[in-house]
Amino acid sequence: MDIRNAQPFEYEPLKSSESIRLLILHPGIAESPIHISLIETTLSECRADIYEQYTALSYVWGSRAPTTTIFVNGQSLEIALNLSAALRHLRDGKYSLRLWADAICIDQNNVIERSEQVTLMEEIYSLAMQTIVYLGESNEEIERIFNDMQNSPRRFRRVESQGRAAFINKVDVNEMESDGEEWIVITTQLLTRPWFLRVWVFQELVLSKSVWIQCGRSRVKWEDFCELMLSAEVEADATTSDPRTMIYDLKSAQEGNSGLLLLSRMDRPRKIWQERLLFPKHPQPLVDILLARRGSKATDPRDMIYGHLGIAGIYNSKNGPWKSADLPSVDYRKSINEVFEDATRFIITSSQSLDVLLHVETRIPSSQQRRLPSWVPDW
Repeated sequence: MDIRNAQPFEYEPLKSSESIRLLILHPGIAESPIHISLIETTLSECRADIYEQYTALSYVWGSRAPTTTIFVNGQSLEIALNLSAALRHLRDGKYSLRLWADAICIDQNNVIERSEQVTLMEEIYSLAMQTIVYLGESNEEIERIFNDMQNSPRRFRRVESQGRAAFINKVDVNEMESDGEEWIVITTQLLTRPWFLRVWVFQELVLSKSVWIQCGRSRVKWEDFCELMLSAEVEADATTSDPRTMIYDLKSAQEGNSGLLLLSRMDRPRKIWQERLLFPKHPQPLVDILLARRGSKATDPRDMIYGHLGIAGIYNSKNGPWKSADLPSVDYRKSINEVFEDATRFIITSSQSLDVLLHVETRIPSSQQRRLPSWVPDW
């Protein structure tokens, strides 16, 4: 096939409301062009395991320009550089991989399809065999840490069994220099990646069966990553509490504390919500979810609402005063103001309370601010 003369790829309409596309990433080496095939299946077929299981991809879109060319069913498609890097690092030299990635599997130029597919994302992630979080490029330091990650559970158990204070008291500072460096690498090179601030992250983490963190070609389980974070942070505390290592890089320490806080605000709620989804005892109001996730980053502000409807729908449909169908529907034809108003109106109606008004900020007129009604929080 002469890829120089490849025609631009055009999406075929999906056949049903529960149809999704999966991409088949074909084998390749080094910098060879990326070739994929798109196939259509349904959520029912995925539930029944009729086809080979797929892996969901979680990543940051990044800038829409510049782009790079991949080939879909022999035709050319422009995608963002970060997604191209993810596919290149996931690609195997011998075997095809079955993946789901929103920028490719959803026709982004079809607003109606985009709205329908976002509604299905809760099931797309929960049905996936695993979710791979692609953080971006790697380097020698990160690869070394990921390769040593198998030691993390042992170190973590030492912290858990002895307790934080006892563990620190027994630490040999002379052996902790590498761990202090490890802590700095993790907090300054990994936890500062934009993925950790994405609005969609929480729903993807909660709903996924198994989550892996990947940098470049290096990959570790989410749980091991979090365990390493705890042990490295404790050991770094031990080095900084010793007079011989008291002169410490304060900037790195400050970044480390904020990075650990960020990670704990993701991992602990993930465990809590997964337990709540399995054993719901009381409904969790949508407003609680939105407030807990306030401050997350979204290219499209409407995703501040849409990015949490999946969790709210599953949880409350099991033990709530309303059904999932009562939630605001995903519709990217609506303006930001309309989406925020719909969410606030739903919160007031479902809670039979005006408490949501407590979260409306005092607004100073500005050309950069959205002109929301006085009763609607800027989510």
